[in-house]
Amino acid sequence: MPMVFEEISFKDPIFIETMALYKSSFPPVETKPIDKIIRLLKKEDYHLYVALLNGRLQGFSSLFISRELKFGSLDYLAVCPSLRGKGIGTALLKFTMNELLSKVQDSVGLLLEVEREDLAVNERERALRQARLRFYLRMGAIVITNGYLMPPQCGTAPEEMYLMIIPARNHAVLSRGSFEGFVWSLHSKVYGYRKRDLLARTAMRLPETLEM
Repeated sequence: MPMVFEEISFKDPIFIETMALYKSSFPPVETKPIDKIIRLLKKEDYHLYVALLNGRLQGFSSLFISRELKFGSLDYLAVCPSLRGKGIGTALLKFTMNELLSKVQDSVGLLLEVEREDLAVNERERALRQARLRFYLRMGAIVITNGYLMPPQCGTAPEEMYLMIIPARNHAVLSRGSFEGFVWSLHSKVYGYRKRDLLARTAMRLPETLEM
């Protein structure tokens, strides 16, 4: 039986298992409380997808979409630890990208917030971050800046990360103003962070233009 991909809601039985994988796959500074995930899923611009094989969870992804600004953002993507390296992450990312394109046909692309390998706390974490970065680069992602500041999910310090994009079409040219709009949309709508301090600090590190 082939793997299947489905969109689920917080009411689906597999949601609990999906959230267990979510909590175990990311550090606390990057994970939202489950009740916040549920609130996001009640909105039309946030989607949760699962990969299933014989009814068993293989991995998941979550997607935020801004139809107004014509972009999407991969909020999370994770594969069950015992199944990593089998192409499930690649298939999930392709499916998520296709979902974005089906919902926003003129989308400019899929944003990614990716941990910086040079800020890892130990060698094991550094290796994991390097592998994650290589994965997204293989999938066609372009680095916008390595100075993106993600609002903290716990504590008070933001995390400095790569901001990347997988372009949805060739030969698009995006301006710094476009990226500032994308970042503000993420901060305010996905993170619920409505201060502009992190946006201002990130904006100084954005390119004037980016050709894709």
